[in-house]
Order: sequence, then C-alpha cells, then structure tokens
Amino acid sequence: MDEASGNTSERRSGRRDARQDDATLRAQARVAWHNVVRRLAHTMKSTAHVRQAHSPSAVALRDANPTVCATERQRALQYISDRGYSGDSTQFVPFENRRIDRNRDAIMHRLRSLLRSRGTLCSTLFPCTVAPAPGGRNHTLQVCLPRLPEGGGTFCQASPMQPPSKGWFLIKACARGARRRCFTFDTRAIMRYYGELRRIVTGIRNEQRVRREQDGRGTSHEPKYLAPKLLASRLGRCALVMSGHTLRCGRRKWARLIENRSHYAAVFRANNYGWAVDVAGSRTDVAYHNCEAAPRGASCVEDQWLESSTIMPTRRQLLPSTGLGATISGGSLSDLAIASCKRVDVFGAGMFSRGPGNDVVYQHYYDNPLTTHCRAPCLSAVLNRVEGQVSREEANISRRVCLPKSECSAINRTHAPSATGVVEMMASTLFASEVPDDFYFRSELRLHVLHALGELNWVWY
Repeated sequence: MDEASGNTSERRSGRRDARQDDATLRAQARVAWHNVVRRLAHTMKSTAHVRQAHSPSAVALRDANPTVCATERQRALQYISDRGYSGDSTQFVPFENRRIDRNRDAIMHRLRSLLRSRGTLCSTLFPCTVAPAPGGRNHTLQVCLPRLPEGGGTFCQASPMQPPSKGWFLIKACARGARRRCFTFDTRAIMRYYGELRRIVTGIRNEQRVRREQDGRGTSHEPKYLAPKLLASRLGRCALVMSGHTLRCGRRKWARLIENRSHYAAVFRANNYGWAVDVAGSRTDVAYHNCEAAPRGASCVEDQWLESSTIMPTRRQLLPSTGLGATISGGSLSDLAIASCKRVDVFGAGMFSRGPGNDVVYQHYYDNPLTTHCRAPCLSAVLNRVEGQVSREEANISRRVCLPKSECSAINRTHAPSATGVVEMMASTLFASEVPDDFYFRSELRLHVLHALGELNWVWY
C-alpha cells in the first residue's frame, strides 16, 4: 500500500472512530437522562423555591450588615489601587484578563496574587502555597491552604429567617480544621476541557447555519426559545451574573454596566431574575433554571438540551481530571458561557470571610441582612420556624451536611459523622456538588484558578 492510500485509510478510520465516539456520547446521554431529571427537580426545588421566599426589595438591601460590605470594599479598593486605577469608581470597568497558555510559572504567579488579594482562604499573614504538584507533570499545580494555629473557623451556607429579626439558620456547615489542606489542578486537562466545549458549541452553530440555509429548519440541538444570535457566531464579551454577595459589596454598582448592550454581547444568568435591579440588573439573554421567571425574550437553556448537545456528558467525562470539581449550580452555566463567548466577566461569585481562621460564608446578595459568621442553628433545629422557606429536598440534604463540629473532609458522598462523631453510611448518596470539599473548597478555588488561566474574568471587586 502506498503512502497516499495509507493516509486515506487512516482518515476513513479516523472518521469511523469519530462517529463511534459521537454514538458513545449519545448513548451516555440517553443512559444518564433519568439522573438529569432527578437533578433538575432537586435544583429547581432546592434553590428557586428558597430564593423566591425571601427576596427583599432593593431599598431594604442598602444598609444591611455594613461590616460584610465594608470588608469587601476595602479589599476591592486595595486590589484596584494595586493595579494603578485612581479614577472615579462610577466610571470604572472590569480589568482585562488575558488568557495564559501553558505557562505554568505565570499561572502560579497570578494565582498566588489573586488568593492573597481576595483574602478569603489565604492572606499575607497566612499565605496559600502554590507550587508544582509533587510527582506531577509540568502542567499540574497544587494549591495548599495554610496550617492555622488553632481552630480554622466554620464553612457554612447561611440563610436569614423571615422576618430577619429572627436571625439566621445554616443549610450546610462543617469545620475547616487547623491542618493544611491541598488541592491539585491539571492546567492541560482544564484547557482540553474548555477546548472540547468550544468545539461542541461551534459544531452546533455550524449545523444550525447549514440547516437554516438548506430548508429553514433549526437543529435538534437548538434549545427551546434560544435566540438566533446566540448560535449565529461566537459572542464577544459576555457577563455571567450569579447571586453571590460580592455583587452587592463591590467598589461600584455593576447593574448599569451589565445592562449596557454596547459593552456586553450577552448576559447569562441563573435562577434569579429581576430582583434588586439596581444591584444585579435585569437583562437576561441566556437563562438557566427557573426559566419561567426570566424576562421576556430570554433564551432558556435546559438540562435536557445540555444532555442532547453532549455538553453535559462531556462535563462528566472530562471535568474530573481537571481538579475543578462538580461545582454548585452555576458551574454548568459558567462553562457554557466560556464555551460561547470570547471573554466572560463573572459577577456575584465567591464566599465571604474576614480571613483565614474566621468563618467562611456562602450567601446571596439578596439575603437580608448579610452575616460575617456561621454562629447559627442548623436548619433541622428550626425547621418548624422556617416552613415555606425551604423545600423538602433541601431539608433532607441539610440533615446530612450541616455538621458544624465535624471537619469538612470527614463528609463525602456516602459517609458522614453521626451525632456521636462516628462516621456512618448515609441513607442516600449526596450529589457531588453538595460534598463540602466540592461545595466550599473546590468551588471557591475554581474561580481563582480559571481567573489565573484567563478562562474567565472574576469581578469580585
């Protein structure tokens, strides 16, 4: 066989392999679909229901717990000043954040700097260590949280009772512990993962365009109600608006910039639409979950489409090797935004802490008031007082993961400490995103790592 024939044979074999890979992914999507339905029901009930139950007006948000916002604004002012900006805060726009390809030293330098500036997991006094992963290849790195002299504080997801004068309750909680905690990330696997997502989205766009040109029919991969412009070509700069407290405590109010159609080609938003508009804005071009509450004209991305398009199967296949974790509900939308846009500014993401050794709190910008600590009862202790604020699914999860005296690392998908401290098997398996290591540590570190890589631009300031 001559070289040309050999090459032709190899190309045919490659196409057969590609078709087989596509068939495998479609089969995985069908097999996994019943699990998706269960996850979707869980997410819709355990997030949208709770959030709608206690969303205050914009006026009520203005002076709620100035300590949290004062801490964040002080950090933001220092961060902005360190980067040479001294102008009017109302004219300030997010800094550019260029992608760094394969330069691990530059990535580690940016990551150390961001961890120190953000101040939630690390500080100048208790710095995180960012170094090549022991025994790893030249594309793996390890982030180690510092050993603390004592305690380490509590990590928690907190929610205010209604009315707020009744205090707070904890949906999730666990002890950080004083020991050093290390997490490994593979930068090559991360780049491969996002490269594959971009390839999928590009393929969907191409198929959509061809079908429109041929017979005017849309592709089966097209999400219901998806605006044509979102699939017509790769978008330029996009905004991803999450519901974290940083959206409310930044150096300036970002709502007007988020609404600006000349600045952002599209706004991606999950779960919450049209609350406290002067804080979060209301523009929504791509909505994920609780879509019936999204503004008119918003494109609704559903889990069923993420499955059939092979985006979700690709997440399950490639994400574990990255070290980024499963992430909380915004992770899927974040990945879709990164795959769809040239640049993504992320607002309203990240947890609050006064610094290493203090409590670390996951809370929302619409929580009224905000809190600096986790000193509150677990949901199970006050369930009769918050009826209507939480779903049954969230209450069931809370019983298994609200363990303020147990170290976070002792809780996994199948086992957790009992009231006596003995590790026991749970009655049912947790979602990976509910496990403390993922919900707190990897979700927070994910923002730092992706910002350091330039895959997204984290606007926490």
